[in-house]
Amino acid sequence: MILLSKSYTNLFYSSFLCLFSMSFTRFASSLASLFRRYPYVGNLECPFAKVKHALKEGGYFCFSTEEWRTESKEDDKNDALSTAGYKINTTGRYLHKKQYLQHVAEKCGFQILVLQSAVLRKNAGKEVQGLIGVLRLPIVKPIVKMVNM
Repeated sequence: MILLSKSYTNLFYSSFLCLFSMSFTRFASSLASLFRRYPYVGNLECPFAKVKHALKEGGYFCFSTEEWRTESKEDDKNDALSTAGYKINTTGRYLHKKQYLQHVAEKCGFQILVLQSAVLRKNAGKEVQGLIGVLRLPIVKPIVKMVNM
């Protein structure tokens, strides 16, 4: 069991580090799938930008993260980190607001196809709420300008 756990941890860290140390060579991938990775990262602007760079036009980016929900606008006002769009919770995982993910996706040029709440797993018998995202990198058509001769 320890060997399996250690192997899984090594696999996780190697794939995680690979994503963040990508060179700026476009890999022309059609799909990037990062489930259960983003709860370990707060600011997602750099990771989203790197995924964008790795995808070819029309490529899809699928991910999940734990969702930061506030009970009311008053809770939002009382939280000093509410403007960041993410915070770390007591389990050591980051929670992200849906609005923050929308902002980062749009800033990086992704089309949002799906961004919805879902139960990601159970922890100590309690459901862990999260967000599932499916984004698409648009196909950019060249603009052809007609010139009168």
